[in-house]
Amino acid sequence: MVHTPMSAVRAIIVNDKNELLFLRRANTAYMSGYWCLPGGKVDYNRTLAEAVKNEIKEETALICTHQAFLFYWETLPGPQWDTHCISFVFHCQTKGQVRLNEESDAYIWAGENQIDRLPWAFETDKIAVKYWRHFQQQKTRK
Repeated sequence: MVHTPMSAVRAIIVNDKNELLFLRRANTAYMSGYWCLPGGKVDYNRTLAEAVKNEIKEETALICTHQAFLFYWETLPGPQWDTHCISFVFHCQTKGQVRLNEESDAYIWAGENQIDRLPWAFETDKIAVKYWRHFQQQKTRK
């Protein structure tokens, strides 16, 4: 069996309180009941920008009006996850109201002070902390 890394996208969607949108996974083979950022696998013949817009719309019904690549996050196989995944993380501006599809059963807007309270899939907590630290540094430099 040949093992190759999987490409994925993750969307950082921020409200006016600097809280991020998180989804609780459901009806899935991997990590049901755990929280993650909107996103998913990159389909063949689709750009990363197309993938993140599509995943946002599929999972939340929000329309992505702008996206900007921030950084990548690499997750290696471990006890809860058997895949080597490279996630491309985007800051996304959206419009509309959140309506979940069958892949999630709840959503929350959470800030950095709430990050330790929830079970996380795919190292989402580490991705969020990296974003908040970067965001705060950029904000204080201005």
